[in-house]
Amino acid sequence: GGVDEALAGVRGMIENWTDMIANRVPGVPVVFVVTHIDCVAPEILDMQTEWVRSVSKEVPDKVTIHNEGQSYRVNCRSGEGIKDLRASLMKLTMASRSYKEALPGTWIKIRAALLDLQQSGRVWLSVDEYRNIARQSGLEGVMLVVATRFLHETGSIRYFGDYASLPVIGTRTGYPEEEYGYGEAPDEGEQQLSGLEQTVFISAPWMVNVLKGLVRHERD
Repeated sequence: GGVDEALAGVRGMIENWTDMIANRVPGVPVVFVVTHIDCVAPEILDMQTEWVRSVSKEVPDKVTIHNEGQSYRVNCRSGEGIKDLRASLMKLTMASRSYKEALPGTWIKIRAALLDLQQSGRVWLSVDEYRNIARQSGLEGVMLVVATRFLHETGSIRYFGDYASLPVIGTRTGYPEEEYGYGEAPDEGEQQLSGLEQTVFISAPWMVNVLKGLVRHERD
């Protein structure tokens, strides 16, 4: 009936959003917050938050559900619940592995360079373009791999290729490597990587819009 349909709708919404979040930052903590609690009867609010808690138990371990799926209740008009929510978010932040850790200067430099490119209208780079920017930022070898994983996990970029090949000169990306100073171009007979593997996506807003489009297409 109506309750089953409503519960199915909640399940679909949570699954879609947790999938999108996990695709951007795998394993990230997720906090459920219900706002405008003054706009619904208490018994309805209790029922809906219980639905969310129940469905959260079925979410795969792609994300980490905080507070056992219980929703923080916030009244946007009176401010009720905001103090508890703020305290919870601060606790989560301080428990994160990177809290108060200073980023290496080379990481800050490449992130700034990528942001400049994004603001100029670029949404993606070839792997070789990315390597060149990394080299200019002082990143090579294993540190290029580590920094790229960090940028991917924090949502600054999305890279779905082979991390181990990133610092290797002359990898088969399908782009003219001599243009970027990485040695000889691959032989014509060498196998080319797929477009996804040879691309570094640098625009978070563009990536979000793509995911939204995929979700809308799936629902349609």
